[in-house]
Parts: sequence; C-alpha cells; structure tokens
Amino acid sequence: MSSKTQTSLKNEARQHSDERWRAAFKNSAIGIMMADVNGRPFAANRVFRNMLGYRELDLYQLTFLDVTYEEDRDNNLKLVRELVDGKCRHSQIEKRYRCKDGTLLWVRSNATLVAGEDGKESFWFNVVEDTTDRKRMEDELRLQIVQLRETETRLQTFFDNSPNLIFLKDRQGRYVYANREFKRALRVTDEQIKGKRDDEVFSPEQAAVFQANGRRVLEAPASMEFEEIALQEDGQHTSIDHKFPLFNGQGEICAIGGIVTDITERRKEESARRFSDERYRVLVDTANDAVLSIDETGAILFVNLATTRIFGYGSAELIGKPLTMLMPEFMRKLHETGFKRYLATGQRHVNWQGAQLIGLREDEQEFPAEMSF
Repeated sequence: MSSKTQTSLKNEARQHSDERWRAAFKNSAIGIMMADVNGRPFAANRVFRNMLGYRELDLYQLTFLDVTYEEDRDNNLKLVRELVDGKCRHSQIEKRYRCKDGTLLWVRSNATLVAGEDGKESFWFNVVEDTTDRKRMEDELRLQIVQLRETETRLQTFFDNSPNLIFLKDRQGRYVYANREFKRALRVTDEQIKGKRDDEVFSPEQAAVFQANGRRVLEAPASMEFEEIALQEDGQHTSIDHKFPLFNGQGEICAIGGIVTDITERRKEESARRFSDERYRVLVDTANDAVLSIDETGAILFVNLATTRIFGYGSAELIGKPLTMLMPEFMRKLHETGFKRYLATGQRHVNWQGAQLIGLREDEQEFPAEMSF
C-alpha cells in the first residue's frame, strides 16, 4: 500500500472520529464545556447552555469564574492551580453556578487540563452534571434528621420530666425504654432494665401480673387500663397502668407502650374520706334529733332516721321536696323570704342557733321545735 493511500485512510479515519465526537458532544445528556487556559469557554453543548440559561455567543463572552457562585470561587481556583501545577491530572468538585436569571445551580464538575498537540495551546475539558435535585433532597433529608433529633430530644425531656412512669416493650416483653421516674420508683438502672423481661427484674408475683396484662393488650389488640400493685422504694404503691399497642407501617404490632399513674395517695384519701363519711353517717343516723340538708333552692337532699320518726314521713317522701313542707302554712312565706335574703346578702336576720319554731308532722299535727341551721 502506498504512503499516499495510507495517509488518505488516516485522514478518513480521523474525519470519521471527529464526526462521532461532535455528535457525542452535541447529543450528550450531560453538560460538556471546553475553555481556553484562561477559563473562557469556546465550546459548550446544548445541555450545558440550558443549565445556565445562556445563549452560545453570550456564554463565550464570560469566564468560568463569571458563572461560578461567589462563595465557591476561591475553592474552584485552588483546584485549578493544582491542575496547572501538575499536582493532579483530574479534578472533581461540587460547586454552584450562578445562572443567567440569578438562580443557583448545584453541579458536580469533572475538569481536566488537556495538553495541546502540534503547537496548540492546552485547554480545559469539563463534564458537568446537574445535582440540584439531589442536593435539594439531601438538604431536605438533613433538615428532617435535625428536626427528628430535636423532636427526640424534646420527647426525651418530656418523658424524663413526667411524674408518670413511662415504658416501652417489644413484642417479646423486653424493655426497650424506661423513663427517669420509672427507674427511680422501681429502683432499676438502664443496664438492669433494657433488654430484660419483667421476670428478670421484678419479683415473680409482680412479673406475673405485668406480663399477663401485656399479653391481654397483644391479644386484643387495643389500649387497656389495669390497676397494678408494685413494690417501690418506700413500700407498695397502687397504680393505674394504661397499656397500648404500637403499630409499624405495615399495621403490625411492634411494641407495647405503658403510662403508669400512681394513685396510692388518692386511694389513701378516698379510704380516709370513706371512713370519715361512715363515721358521720353512723353519728347522724344514731342521733335523737332530726338532721336534714337542703340545697340552695330549699329542696331536701338528706334526712336521717330521726327525721322520719319525728315528722312521720319516709325518707323517699322527703328527698327532693321543699323544706317548707315540714312547716305550718303561716311560716312558709317567712322562711322563703328569709332564705332568699340570706342567699343574696349572706346576712342572717334571725338567730339560727336554737331558733324556736313550729314543726308540722305528716298527720298535720303541729308541735314546738328548736331548730339550728
């Protein structure tokens, strides 16, 4: 083969390669830009121009620094110097472009300094990928993580400052969380409670009750309330334990939560009140004098046994009726007037201690009575 033929074939191959390169450059789905050693573009494909919003001739009047976001320029120049000095052959950087309309565009820029051949100057070859959407998603995810951590911190603070005992267990009954009050009241530490079942921490009697109630919640599955007795640092405590299932995204139970309200003091107060009420009832019911109570309308609320004996009425006949039915007709208006005046002013116009009045029995018989209000 002659040298002329070989040269012709080489030229054809080079031309074919150049055509394929131009087609790839033009139709690439990623931005490509070439610039001279001073950073002024001399070729940019359609994708790159559309990223920045420039027409081709307008873009060629600028340098890479002109379209780089102000805060990213120093870092970009540092990488350029490293490439020029031969410290690296290829550079990848995430940076922001300032688009023609002023908006910012996040990109991943892959730059290479291509050495010139046959006396030609070196030039920059830059492949640019738009990462704005990915960056936005990363920022949103980062914000969500920050917000989630803040929420977790607030919840942790809320739980640890709650006067209630709060806990979480997995489906197998192992503790995964217990708040500060839970650990204080039941005298356990994180190490002693986390990952443990009730029968590994508490007495067999207590554990059996706790676990049985937990199984009922799982079987329901629904929120349920239980009255439970547990041994705490200062003795036995009675609590209302509100237990509830927690569901995952697939609607499956993944844990059991519990909020425990100590009602020990309330029960003591109720017991004392019942004892006091019982003593009062016994005292009133065994009294020889009639004892009644009325509301602000004058209707009878309560009568003791002596009232029914003295006046002849059964208690059912008196409850809800006006007190004036136990007075003769001539006294009723006086009583109603004085009672209304007292409710309005708080002032008594007669002596309410040992007042001498007239009573009226069921059989219409009148009798003298001494009354104290």
